[in-house]
Amino acid sequence: SAAYAVGASADGSIGDIDYGVWVGDTDSGTNSFEYLLAYNGIENLTVKVIVADDPGYDTFNAWASYDYGDFTFAVETVTTDDATGAEVLDLNTLMVYYAMGNAGLTVRFTDGDYGAQSFEKFTISPSYAFSDNVFGLIEFSSEELGTLADNDTAAVELIYSF
Repeated sequence: SAAYAVGASADGSIGDIDYGVWVGDTDSGTNSFEYLLAYNGIENLTVKVIVADDPGYDTFNAWASYDYGDFTFAVETVTTDDATGAEVLDLNTLMVYYAMGNAGLTVRFTDGDYGAQSFEKFTISPSYAFSDNVFGLIEFSSEELGTLADNDTAAVELIYSF
């Protein structure tokens, strides 16, 4: 099932700095807040920090990407604490994307803790731009969550933009 949120956001930019704030409602009747700060003042580099302050959790997300020729390199770290302050998520991700004309290949590796379990996930995803408006990809992932059985998944996505 999908979760939906009702809220409003305001975003802006001052030179090389982008910012945003989102305020939304929650089931508890109090507001949830998300804050974004991004820096793009160095050519080919983008750095973002996102903080979520919700009555049920707090999340910190830091992300950076760098474009080098046909490659994009990215790193991300995410930590989430529940309402009691207990850490429920602590993940780090490395990603490499290689563009080959209309085709591309993404490889991601995620490592950390999910709940009280260690977590690892490896993903490979070939993609293709059929036109300026149609993009497709296939994604294969293999993950390990603590002592639970390994889980392999596959997905196919077709995006039409206008």
